[in-house]
Amino acid sequence: MTNGEELPDFSDVKDEKLRVNNRGAILANIVEDYILSTRTASYSYKDFNESFDSYLSRFPKEEQRKVQDAMKAHLAKRGYGFGS
Repeated sequence: MTNGEELPDFSDVKDEKLRVNNRGAILANIVEDYILSTRTASYSYKDFNESFDSYLSRFPKEEQRKVQDAMKAHLAKRGYGFGS
């Protein structure tokens, strides 16, 4: 799994709603990679937590909740049962 610091942060996107949505999709990808990899034990919870936290911490505190909400919406659309 890629370190969260290496992933795109979409800071060049001026539209906040689109930027938050894109960031939420990246977090959903991190979660999905962890969920799918637990079947092969190739990605530890520690790795997941570090990737998730390092990516989310790159954003302003006031935007982090919005990004997490967007992540939950992406995961729900993918069938993981998260509510938005």
